[in-house]
Amino acid sequence: MNSKNGQYLLYRAVLEEVKPDFLLYLAVRKITYQAIFSEPIGELVVNKYKVNILVCKSKKQEIWQWIS
Repeated sequence: MNSKNGQYLLYRAVLEEVKPDFLLYLAVRKITYQAIFSEPIGELVVNKYKVNILVCKSKKQEIWQWIS
């Protein structure tokens, strides 16, 4: 598990305790989303753990897609 995954899990655990209504999003580059989260295994993880994703275009630094 890389540090971004660990950081996301840490934030999620803390927010569930102190601000349960707060929505946390995992920001990923479009290329990462297409390589991992659009594949069946990625979809399984997103659906099982109810991960909200913010997909960004890396060169333009703009939001490409919000996924809740």
